[in-house]
Amino acid sequence: MTKNLKLKLISPKMSLRPMDSEFKRVMSPSLSLLTIASLTPKNHVVYIEDENIGKLNFADSPDLVGINVNVDTSLRAIEISKQYMSRGIKVVFGGIHASAMSEVMIKF
Repeated sequence: MTKNLKLKLISPKMSLRPMDSEFKRVMSPSLSLLTIASLTPKNHVVYIEDENIGKLNFADSPDLVGINVNVDTSLRAIEISKQYMSRGIKVVFGGIHASAMSEVMIKF
């Protein structure tokens, strides 16, 4: 019998360059976390938190945290992962930066 897992998927807050507006953070969110959530077997609980929309809830206790990482959000993703890993919660990174810079991201 497979254990039902509580899976939290996180989109870290994007930084803004001088020419960017706040709309950058909300206009075109990544579909990757929605895709993962829709492909996850229905016996698992999946919830998504987007730090570009609001604050992350660090008081929760998911079984697994997945963080979408690109160059822009990599440092924040590492900070977030440390919060969960310090409590013994497993974290996985995904996204273009995690794939392209796996030798860096595997250290966390």
